[in-house]
Amino acid sequence: MERKDKAARRAEELRADFGKDNLSPIDVFACAREVPRLTTVSYPLGDSISGMCVKHGDFSLIAFNSAQTLGRQRFTFAHELHHLFFDDAASTVICPKSTKRYDDAEWTADAFASYFLLPYHALRNELRARGLAPMAPIDDERLLASVVAIEQKFGISRLALLVRLQDEGIVDDAQKESLSRNVKAGARKLGYPTALYEPCRGSRARMADGDYIDRIADLFGRGILSQGKAEELLADGFRDDIFIETLEDGEIVD
Repeated sequence: MERKDKAARRAEELRADFGKDNLSPIDVFACAREVPRLTTVSYPLGDSISGMCVKHGDFSLIAFNSAQTLGRQRFTFAHELHHLFFDDAASTVICPKSTKRYDDAEWTADAFASYFLLPYHALRNELRARGLAPMAPIDDERLLASVVAIEQKFGISRLALLVRLQDEGIVDDAQKESLSRNVKAGARKLGYPTALYEPCRGSRARMADGDYIDRIADLFGRGILSQGKAEELLADGFRDDIFIETLEDGEIVD
């Protein structure tokens, strides 16, 4: 409980630093653009790694596994933000997909990620609005509709939400197991889009953003990089969607 309370406080503090309240959904990827000298990388990292965080004196990097669902990617990104801002011990952290390989730092980062995406009071408000209370009887259809509505609104993965609902006494082990199956089909049946439950497709599956792109733009604008070298570096960052025009101010046109 102490770990979760500490993680919840940290999540509220960081949301406040980004100018966000503790009741609304948050665009975790947009927040990353506000962190100075942070490069983000979306890439299919295989079956064993969810993400990684590299901290250096002059720059930092967060990578996340684009082969996982969007909900999991958002969760992983928030998890890595905890390593970036609150884990002082390590300069490089590679985060496993399996919780069997977790240490205390990973469990703490998971708790932080859950509260960063869905703060304590935001969840309580959602539960009250839907008439969900601990140990109160609820039929399966209404429970599923509530779960899908909350996860769609806050962009949180099904598993992360079910863990929180179990902590709140809303679901038991059997309900958690049932709600973990046929996730995409259940959302589709209720009329929701299924992007949250799917991996990235196309160019978004491999993409660098943030400081890496900003450095290229700056160096090109100051004439330190040639157009050819700038385009080569952009390609290395999987950013063929960015086109450089040789303009007077060296602008990169996205």
